[in-house]
Amino acid sequence: MAMQGVLTVIVNYNGGTGLADCVESVNAQSIKTEIVIIDNGSTDGSEIQAKNRFPDITVQKASHNLGFGAAINLVVSESSAETIVILNPDVVLLRDCLSQLLLQLKTSPGVVGPVLNVSESNSREIGWTINHVGMPTVQSPGKLPLYLPG
Repeated sequence: MAMQGVLTVIVNYNGGTGLADCVESVNAQSIKTEIVIIDNGSTDGSEIQAKNRFPDITVQKASHNLGFGAAINLVVSESSAETIVILNPDVVLLRDCLSQLLLQLKTSPGVVGPVLNVSESNSREIGWTINHVGMPTVQSPGKLPLYLPG
């Protein structure tokens, strides 16, 4: 498990080919990160396909579907990584996404979230983040990601 640096946790449940696309987009970032897939009892073999394609990733298999939060907690509790990136298997990161998010974190430590481009609807979602009182908040278009000071 990651001792320092960046850990990317991908929670998977029957992620199909999207899981491998997600891993590929993380590997293409200028920021290098350890990648752990926590598989919530998939039956489609997506976690096996991703591991075969990217042998350097770690796959942890849960005995059943733990749910998103519990799966993340399982992986994060075993890590001492300085930065944690949490992804769904259908997310594809654009070029330099992680470096931009980490730059924001360096300037203002806390929690950041990127703008989401939704290909199916050709729309942009600003994504949920956490405001200064810990409530989920949507950021307005054209503004920097929100953060929660750490």
